[in-house]
Amino acid sequence: MRAAFYKLEFENYSIQNCMFIKMEKYFAPFRKNIIGLDTTITTPYGNDKKVLYADWTASGRNYRPIEERMCYEFMPYVANTHTETNETGMAMTHAYSRAKSIIKQHVNAKDTDVLLSCGSGMTGSSISFSVFLDLEFMKSIRMK
Repeated sequence: MRAAFYKLEFENYSIQNCMFIKMEKYFAPFRKNIIGLDTTITTPYGNDKKVLYADWTASGRNYRPIEERMCYEFMPYVANTHTETNETGMAMTHAYSRAKSIIKQHVNAKDTDVLLSCGSGMTGSSISFSVFLDLEFMKSIRMK
């Protein structure tokens, strides 16, 4: 009975290892475009260590094809989104409106749903949303 357990464990490991290798191969072209992938830092002891990035949930790393597109196609037109008296302002207003539509589509939001943006990533959005909820809660208490 004990030998069968070890054999099963080994077979599962082989299957998992094979899947891991397939995934590594599939994602290799994407991985090579991560900016800063091979960055090293010098430790206080004088050793060079490769940076281990572990904040994928909140921000992730910059991806070269996206950053290049932003740099060359988007950034030359950066302006205030509420300005429609010049070409760059209109371009940003249109881009911002289009981005909101795309995001709403991807999260199955309705036209009546509100998209809150704060310009500082997921952490900033979460903080803004929690502040908003707390303010609404405080208003409801005061009205009673």
